[in-house]
Amino acid sequence: MNTLKKRQAHFFLFCLFIAAWPLFAQPKVSLSEPNFTEFKSADGYPQGIVTDIHQDKLGFIWIATADGLFRFDGYNFKEYRTSIEDKNTIPSNTITQVLSDKADNIWISTEGNGLSQLNRKTGQFKHYYARKENPGTIPDNNIWNLCLDQNGRIWAGSRSNGLFSLDPQTDSIRQFLTLIDDQNSLWSNQITAICQLSSGLLWVGTAKGINLVNPKQEK
Repeated sequence: MNTLKKRQAHFFLFCLFIAAWPLFAQPKVSLSEPNFTEFKSADGYPQGIVTDIHQDKLGFIWIATADGLFRFDGYNFKEYRTSIEDKNTIPSNTITQVLSDKADNIWISTEGNGLSQLNRKTGQFKHYYARKENPGTIPDNNIWNLCLDQNGRIWAGSRSNGLFSLDPQTDSIRQFLTLIDDQNSLWSNQITAICQLSSGLLWVGTAKGINLVNPKQEK
């Protein structure tokens, strides 16, 4: 075979390889259906609306519902419900969101009964309520969403009283509201979502648009 024919043969094999490469490069696609496991009241979990799900650093699954808070260890459910006779319970069965902080304490927001922290070491609940006669309290008992920032502060979005931050170390609270004369304020006092980026900035969703908040500058 002369040099020209060799080059033609090599070129043909190269083109064939390029044409066939996508067939080999495609990831394997599983045609099997996903497996869904159903939990019923007999398993210790009531049938109801689930509002949020969170996994803590220990691996426990925390489930916020309209009928209480539940912890799942992979085998069993433990329920937390409000009780008039016991102050060391959740303040309301209507839980809107759940998260864990750096100390692995559990925080829950509620519809109508503020914010609460479950201390994992002591098993005690600490409640934060809005009280008009005390300006140092949280601004609203109707809290829709929570976010833990990189400095360990809890950010909470309320139904009608804006955004506020809470420092668990000092219990200091700072509120952020929409101001007519301030273009750098929130678009709306109704907060619908909070998310922190890896840069540390907070995206805050409101009823009228999105705000970007710098927690370091708090503006």
